[in-house]
Formats: sequence, structure tokens, C-alpha cells
Amino acid sequence: MLQSKSAQLVDATNRTADKLYVSVHNNIIDWPALLSMSSTSTEVLVSNPQGAENIAWFERLTITDEPASVPGALASYWVETSLVERSIMPTGSTTQVPMVRDLEAPALLVRLIPFQYDKSDGSWGEEDTTSMTFNAGPGIDLEYDIKALSLSQSKKHDKADLEQTRASVCAAATLVSYLVLWEITRRLKRMEGLQALAMVMLRLQPGDHQAKSSDGNSAVYAFAHAMEYALARELPVKMQGFHTGGSASTQVYRKRGTVAALEGGFPLHTSTAGSLDKVALLSYATRPCDTHPLYPDADGFLFVSRTYCADRTGEKAQVRRDRMQSRLVDTRKAFREPQLILEEIARLRTAGYEHIVLLSHHFGNRHIGRAAERHSPHGTFEFLEEAAKRFPDVYLYPLRRDVFPATRLHKRLNTESGFEVLSFADHQAIYDAQVKDLLRSLMPVYTFATLAVVGEKGRPQSGFCTYFFDSDQRLTNFEWAETVRQNIRGFGAGKGVRDSITGLLRTLHYLESEKLASKDQLLPVLDPFDWATPVTTGSAGELEMLTRRNKGAVLLSFSALLAHVTKVLHREAEHE
Repeated sequence: MLQSKSAQLVDATNRTADKLYVSVHNNIIDWPALLSMSSTSTEVLVSNPQGAENIAWFERLTITDEPASVPGALASYWVETSLVERSIMPTGSTTQVPMVRDLEAPALLVRLIPFQYDKSDGSWGEEDTTSMTFNAGPGIDLEYDIKALSLSQSKKHDKADLEQTRASVCAAATLVSYLVLWEITRRLKRMEGLQALAMVMLRLQPGDHQAKSSDGNSAVYAFAHAMEYALARELPVKMQGFHTGGSASTQVYRKRGTVAALEGGFPLHTSTAGSLDKVALLSYATRPCDTHPLYPDADGFLFVSRTYCADRTGEKAQVRRDRMQSRLVDTRKAFREPQLILEEIARLRTAGYEHIVLLSHHFGNRHIGRAAERHSPHGTFEFLEEAAKRFPDVYLYPLRRDVFPATRLHKRLNTESGFEVLSFADHQAIYDAQVKDLLRSLMPVYTFATLAVVGEKGRPQSGFCTYFFDSDQRLTNFEWAETVRQNIRGFGAGKGVRDSITGLLRTLHYLESEKLASKDQLLPVLDPFDWATPVTTGSAGELEMLTRRNKGAVLLSFSALLAHVTKVLHREAEHE
């Protein structure tokens, strides 16, 4: 059907959904807040105490073809929809790019092992024997009791007290584990030959990490991710989980997959085109971590950045993770001043990187075409203008990326690994005049596509990831801005720069891949930045601690907690 009659399907759908109205109910306005507002920063729209704000807004919208039939509508807006289809197929010749994973650096193995208490002899022991199969010699074992991290169901105590106790236990477990790993890591890196130390963290769990939030497995999953992100400031860290209570029939394959996933993120040696010997990519995300519906002006945000570097020697290049940082800002004003990003640019500049890609991801962003960006002020004119003034000798390339799932119509061949779109003509064919208004100042410059299926319930792995250049033409330093545009478009002398940048973007899809190699062929991942856009609160280092029906939930951010601690630790280390 899709292969032969997709055009007819799209046309038929367009005819039934081409002209609709969006009616906005009058209860979308928080009328008491509006009547008592004292400043223009007061939020006058209703909020959702149980989750994202857009959920509350969607509940107060009605899609209809008869706006007069909606009672109590504040306003109605006519919306014209237009559906388009794109068939992506290989053109041109196949290119072979050699890539080798670099596993030569010394690595510290950290295992999170579930223990249980044996009442018969009053001793603690491993919950199952599966954990012993991952014993790779000297390392650090963090032993935990899954029951202690779970919400107690005791009827002798008030539920609120039990929730507070559990929150304290989980926070204490996170802090103690992190402080031990931080101190041991610091001491090891002072030893000769261990300056390039890496960490491999294996999270052994007796249950599914997608269990209920009251389950201890969810707590382990959340604080392990928070520790991974926090420790990545000190050294390269890769964390992977293994379900010790999983099916025995699939255990061999799951172990292989776990070991392969632990190698993901380690440096890659590859051949790359282009004229740059050094190019860096600074990927950063923002996420709210301290919010309350009654105090919108006091929102706290967590800045998280991860830096990748490509260094070429001759015809070979090494692409690696550099470091990851987290920083808290506790006001909206401070949120608009991305000091962490500017400091990281300054550090890279000192290290000799004159071409830096800025790739932003922000909580609450929709797909390309968004008109307002409540949580992404760093793509604004003010930020780019300030950065250009501070670093006139560093060329910054602000990019955004969007991932579009696709339906695959044929299986991936053994000779195929990934697909890419390089030319502007091909990008214009994908994003033609029908979507020109949506892109605004965004220019597609590179697309990487994959053709694979990992699991129907997981993230789709068939699709394409497009990187858009944010071409803001209002910068006062016209020469600097024009050089950046020429380089990213590959015109004239900028072709070598563009080749180096696209080579880095391509390699990241393989660097972050956790898949097993297929017949000596590395398989890429569709979105190498899933850490910046997590699909669950647990993978963001957050855990739901308190919940009340019709009153919302309270989440504890382990990532924000460790960001506080990291700041103090580094401040004390500087004064030693």
C-alpha cells in the first residue's frame, strides 16, 4: 500500500483535514492571576501541577470544523493543514569509512550489586549469582538493598512519613556513592599512567528499570544516571544496566549486548576529510529542576553540557567525548545568561579549537517550526552577539537537530550501515516550499539516516536526523557572521571546514552507538543525543517521590542534588 498508493493516501487525508478550527476555551486564562498581576512576567495561563504545562493547555482546546458549536470559547483560529510525504532512497556510490574503537585507556570498573539480608544467619549476601559473571577483577562494588530503596507499604506509619523517609534514604545513597567514587577517582588520576582513566559503571538490577516509581529498581535507575552525568566532569564514564532477573534463555545474548553497550562512547579512530585539524562540538541542554506552580518566577533550571572533540593527525582523526558538566541556575534572569556555555567555549579556545559547533537541546521544545522557545534563550540574537564579541577569533556554528521517524519499506542490506544527505539540492527536495515557512531562519545542512529496528516499544531506529544551521543575519559583526555562513555552507574556502564539521557529526552517530558490530561493520544510532532529550524521568536522574490524586506529584532530581555537591567539591579542591 505505502509503496504503490502512498500519494493517494496523503491526498485523501488532506481532503478530510485541510481546514479546521482551534477553539480556545476561556478557562485557559488564570483569571485571578490576571486580575491581580503586578508585572508583565506574571503567568496568566493555567498551569498543570501534575506535569507539563502544555497538557493543561491541550485540555482547554477543541478541534472542530464548526467553531460556533463550541460553548464558552474565548477565540477560534482557522488552521490549514498540509500533509506531505517523502520517500528517501540511496543515490550515488557507497563510501567506506574505516572506524576503530579505542579501548586502550585504563578503565575503572564500578558495579552496583543488589544484596539481601538473610534472617536465618543474620548476614548479607548477593541477591543472585548472576552478578558474579560480571566480575572483571579489581574495581569498586556498590552494594545496595532494593527493599531499602522502595516505598514501604507499612500500615503502622503515615504515608507522607514513609515517602519522606524514602526520599532521605535515596538521597543519602546517591550522595555516599557519588562522594566515594569522586574521591577514589581523584586519587587514581594522580597516579602515574592513570591520567587518562575512564570509568565503566555496570548497574545490576533484580527488576525492570521501568517499574513503578515506588519500586527500588526505579530509584537505582534514576540515581545511577545522575551519578554517570556528574562523574563525567572528572573522566569519561559509561553506564549500562543488566536485568539479573531476566529470562535465562536470553541471558547470553543480553550479556553480549551489555558488554557492547559499555563500549559505546569510547573514542573512535577514523579517517576524515576536511581542512581542520581541530574541531569541537558543544552540545547542551536545559531542564527545569526546581518548579512550583505557585512560584513561577523562582523556577530553577539545570544546565547540562557535553563536549566532543575531533583531533586529526595526518589522515587519521580521533573523535572522543571530552567532558560533561552540570550547573544550577535558580532564577529566570540567570537562566538567560548561559555562563556555563561561555566558559566552555573559552576553555576550548585555550585548547586550540577555533571552530566550535553549538548544538542546543531544550526541555519543552517541539519539532522544528516552533514559534516560541520558553526554555531555549541561547539561540537568540543576544547570546550569539555576546559570544561573537567575547571570542572574535573563534567561529561558532549554532545548530539544532530534529529526529523524524520513518517507515522502512525494505530491509537494510549487509553492505549498508548509514545514509546521509550532504548536498543542499537534496535538502531542498526534502524541505521544499511547503515547509519553508516552518523553517524560518533554519537551514538544513546535514542529514544522517538509519535503517534498523531494535524494538517496537523503544525509540524508533528507522528515520533521519537532520541538523539545521540557525542563520541569524542580524549580528553586528557582519564579517564574522558571513564567514560562519560560508563555512557551514561549504562555499569557496569554506568547503574544507564544512567537510570537517559533517565528518564530526557523522562519527558521533557511531561513537554513541551501543549496538554489536555486524560482520565487521559498525552500526550507527539514529539519535546520539538521547541523554539530552530523555523519554523518562529516570533517565534524566529524577524520581517521583510524593504523589497525591488530583494534587500532582513531587519529583526528586538527583542530578540537581549532585550538581550542588559537585560545585562545593571543586571549590574546595581549588583551595587545597
